[in-house]
Amino acid sequence: MEHNRLSQHEAPRDPELAEAFEAFIQQTTVPLDFHTRVMARVQQRRSRRGRWGWSERWWTWWTHDWSPLGVWAATVCALLSLAFNLGLGYYTWKHRQAITALGQELTATRAQMHQAQADQHQLAALQEQVQRAIQDSAALRHELTTAQLQVHAAQAESHQWQDRLTELTNQLAALQQQAQRQTHQAQEPAGAPAPSTSMPAAVEDVRASSSPALARDRVRAKVGIQVHSGEHTASAKTTETVKTGDFLRVYVVPEGEAYVYVVHNDGENVTLLNAQNATTKVTKGELVTLPAPEQFYQINGRSEKESITVLCSPTELYEVASLFSGPNVTQHNWLSLEKALLDKSKIDLSQPTDKPLRVAGNVRAMNNNDPFLNTLVIYSGKSLVAKKYDFQVQK
Repeated sequence: MEHNRLSQHEAPRDPELAEAFEAFIQQTTVPLDFHTRVMARVQQRRSRRGRWGWSERWWTWWTHDWSPLGVWAATVCALLSLAFNLGLGYYTWKHRQAITALGQELTATRAQMHQAQADQHQLAALQEQVQRAIQDSAALRHELTTAQLQVHAAQAESHQWQDRLTELTNQLAALQQQAQRQTHQAQEPAGAPAPSTSMPAAVEDVRASSSPALARDRVRAKVGIQVHSGEHTASAKTTETVKTGDFLRVYVVPEGEAYVYVVHNDGENVTLLNAQNATTKVTKGELVTLPAPEQFYQINGRSEKESITVLCSPTELYEVASLFSGPNVTQHNWLSLEKALLDKSKIDLSQPTDKPLRVAGNVRAMNNNDPFLNTLVIYSGKSLVAKKYDFQVQK
């Protein structure tokens, strides 16, 4: 009958089971709708199983149509395949992690390369700036050399005027002597008219100049303090601003034989820097360098104000030696003596005190390799040279 046929989706029947079932049906009296009810229940059960019915059919085929040995072999193969796939997946995952890490490192390396290129561009720009600075420095050195040549020319011209002044002074003295002789000769004959004693106009212009005797009474010395701050070196002015850690060196060159005293005052302690050599007379043109030609004094920054006073006298200053013979020198005693010596010196203010002036003649015992010697300044006084430098210390 058509309605008793199996559906195309039904599982294949077991022939022996089907034959036994048919025999059982034939030998057994059953209701006429028994087969119909059985098939309806089967269809109802299949509909409840839904899409998972294929698994039961597969399991039935697996357990009934295969031998136990085949089932176990197939199961082992399936497990091995599963293990292989899991291992392959883990291996792939690990390598993907490594590839991801390598990609990140590659990105970081590229960023570093870009940064290095940017640094190279900055370095090239700095090199260009340094080259321009070097060129500017060369131009400044050229201008400085030109200015020095102009100063030397002005100094040479000044020496010529000094020589001319000396010559005119000598001519004035000679004319005065000649006028005196003519006066005596005119007074000898009785009633003879006295000759004219008027002087030439050129001689009248130099009558107010200093006489050679006055010039010989003056004491002259070349004095300077070198200030070394960082890479900058300059000559100290009368009032100078320095920083903590700067270096100082004192230069003194007397024009004649003299005693040299260099005194340092930081507001608390007064020290004679050359105490060991203060009683030794310095020869003419000898260079005195303190603390030494290759050494410096250093500003420690403990005091806001410091000073260095240089004294140069043809005779020994006993008051200075007596003051520093004791262990402690008070501020009051030194400041009083310093003021008296500065007043006694009466430095010639007609000469520029902060500009270099060359001393005529050869200077002995000088280190010609020290360019600072060309910037020293000459100072003069009646009986001694006294020069004070005041330093304002910045911390």
